[in-house]
Amino acid sequence: MNQRWAASNRRFKTGASVLYDGLYTDSWGGRLLLFRGDRFPSHPEAGPTTWTFARFGNRLRTGAYEE
Repeated sequence: MNQRWAASNRRFKTGASVLYDGLYTDSWGGRLLLFRGDRFPSHPEAGPTTWTFARFGNRLRTGAYEE
């Protein structure tokens, strides 16, 4: 559990591997749903960026996620 909370405070760089299913935000305000094993993408206009964990994805695969 502590490892998950630590992930919410970490920033991830473009190209790094995603550790947890969930919603991530980039430094430009974009949001993207990523799953374990994916790679953090570059921003389409700004290029390499950093990503921050926003929300756990334990219900995201079932389509139960709504904002």
